[in-house]
Amino acid sequence: MNIYKQLLLIFLLLPALANSNEVVGKSNNTPNVVTLRTPPPIEQGYYVRDLLVEAYQKIGYEIDFISLPATRELNLAQENRISGVLAKDIVVEQNFPELIRVQFPLFEYQVVYVADRRECGYCFLDSITAIGYPRGGQVFPPLIKKFFPNATATDLSWTSNVEEVVSKGRLPSFMTTNIGFSKVVWDNPHTIVHELDRRYDFHYLSPGAGHLREKLEEQLNEMKRSGRIDELLEKHGLLEDKSTKVAFEREKVKAVSGYWAEYTEQDGSGVYWDIVDTAMHRRAVVEKEATEWVRAVRLFENGKADMLVGAYKNLPSGYLSSKYHIDYESEAVSVAKSQDILERFEQGDLNLSVCASETIELVRREASKRAFIYYSEFSKCYELFESDRVDLIVDYPYNLGELMEQFPSAPFYPSLPLYVLFHNNEEGKLLKEQFDQGMERAAKKNKLAELFLSEEDYVFARMTELQSASPP
Repeated sequence: MNIYKQLLLIFLLLPALANSNEVVGKSNNTPNVVTLRTPPPIEQGYYVRDLLVEAYQKIGYEIDFISLPATRELNLAQENRISGVLAKDIVVEQNFPELIRVQFPLFEYQVVYVADRRECGYCFLDSITAIGYPRGGQVFPPLIKKFFPNATATDLSWTSNVEEVVSKGRLPSFMTTNIGFSKVVWDNPHTIVHELDRRYDFHYLSPGAGHLREKLEEQLNEMKRSGRIDELLEKHGLLEDKSTKVAFEREKVKAVSGYWAEYTEQDGSGVYWDIVDTAMHRRAVVEKEATEWVRAVRLFENGKADMLVGAYKNLPSGYLSSKYHIDYESEAVSVAKSQDILERFEQGDLNLSVCASETIELVRREASKRAFIYYSEFSKCYELFESDRVDLIVDYPYNLGELMEQFPSAPFYPSLPLYVLFHNNEEGKLLKEQFDQGMERAAKKNKLAELFLSEEDYVFARMTELQSASPP
């Protein structure tokens, strides 16, 4: 071979040699090294980092994590520019067939769709007409085709953009995963989350690092057998309870609520009591107690009742909210004896005092830094207001009655959905599951509409797809 052919061969081999060194590096003085993308700063990312670092170390390799856009990871791995892909769904194999899957599921995740109750009520599949999803998420288009064949689908650049257009009412729903999902959106009382699918993410190797697959599979399986993977999952809050679920076996449960005429009567009749009975049909007999809201909350918090009916989501905090709401409350209103007091209240005048009963959770959350708050039954609030011992009352129009005609008023907080709260323990979780299942069955069989006092009331409750909803 003459010198020119030798130089040409070396020139042609240089890119391959360079790529090979990027995939798996080794020298006489350093350990074996693989190059992967830096995991995202979320629970699943931290878990995958710890898991892969330990697994690679046990087969004699260290990981060099580098910062690069997630959108480039798959291409760079297939081109042997990095050693592999942190964790992806098997759907990526359709477009990146040369990547080598390490046959061990790293973690399970959920594909969900999140919708706005104000737009579509309980937002069952057949009510979704438009849906957004994060661009580049290859798992989403097949599921949209399967579950929403007639809906208009819009891909947006980032998950945060998708969440934003829904929260601002530009789209009624969006599809995403429970990985890195915004807590703000999750906790929004107007959103409802439906699970569509459960899937797994796998670690992938580039073609140049494929020889590591069997060793990694052996090591990951050994870590599973030894319980080490469960330890890492628990460390990062990802370990799910896989124990066999038992049915809720109690024959009787107790529900408490405020006393609202025609909704929670003291004799056990009323719209909300009927909804609870319908949801718990053939599961348990519901003992009901309607009293002052202040006392109902206290009974529930002290463990004297299993269900608190007609509460806001996460108010009081620390309990489990039902998946399906039972109604939408009217907006909360503030009443004062002068417009000047209302304006001072809005501006945060700490010299003012406000009394609240059924709205106390909202008032504490929204006005704790702009007024002195009294917590009492409405009749007592009325007395304090009449005698000028408090400056304002914050309550609902149906309680305030003639006060709204006599004195200036202003909106305090918009209409919110009402839920049933359960205790955050094993029994409470089982009871919530039974209630949610019963509500879903009743809604799909159109059993809830007949429980309301009028069609107008049912429309305002936002349990079904809406054209409009205004207070009855």
